[in-house]
Amino acid sequence: MIIAVASTKGGTGKTTAALQVALYLLVQKKAKVCLVDADVQGSSNLAIQSREKNLVSPKLRTEVITDGGEILTRVPKLNEKYEYVVIDVGGRETDALRASMAICDTLLIPCRPTGLDLLAFTLNIRDVIQKAREEAGAKFKAFVFISQAHTRMTKNDHEVVQFLRSLDDIKYVDAKLTSRVVFEEAGNHGLSVYEMKPRNEKACAEVRHLVNQTVLAK
Repeated sequence: MIIAVASTKGGTGKTTAALQVALYLLVQKKAKVCLVDADVQGSSNLAIQSREKNLVSPKLRTEVITDGGEILTRVPKLNEKYEYVVIDVGGRETDALRASMAICDTLLIPCRPTGLDLLAFTLNIRDVIQKAREEAGAKFKAFVFISQAHTRMTKNDHEVVQFLRSLDDIKYVDAKLTSRVVFEEAGNHGLSVYEMKPRNEKACAEVRHLVNQTVLAK
């Protein structure tokens, strides 16, 4: 399965989500996983380099592929070798984003609970998704979830959720990832929140719920 974590807006927590989804499948589900860093900033790759430097096991295979054409040719081949290929896509509309949508089975879209993020989501990512489905014949399932959420829902959060629930082209899932410090600390070292000590059970539950509601959903 090819899983793309993408948005046309930067700063939505894509890398955090991509890392935690890939590592959950690797560490908790014992699956064969490859993480593709398709963002020119290279944050996912740097995180896993830190994991490798500290000799953390199991190892997570990582590939850096930022060119759209290479994504179209190389990622399907990786998909033949691995149970899951997770693509961390940069936060803007690029050839890499379009290519990732063209070949993925599941699209995960993190959305921060702010008006600006919602506007960018409404005007940009939905248009890109529509083009991928109509022009490239893409068949992926698209899920949107709240990222960097407040640990306690605000009035604005509820309004954002209400709007996302109303979409008919993208499925909203209530599996939010909050702005807990543990996500940043885990990402700095290329670790799953399940590997952090002491373990933050609430953060672990958020990641588990996200994967179960999207990647592993029947």
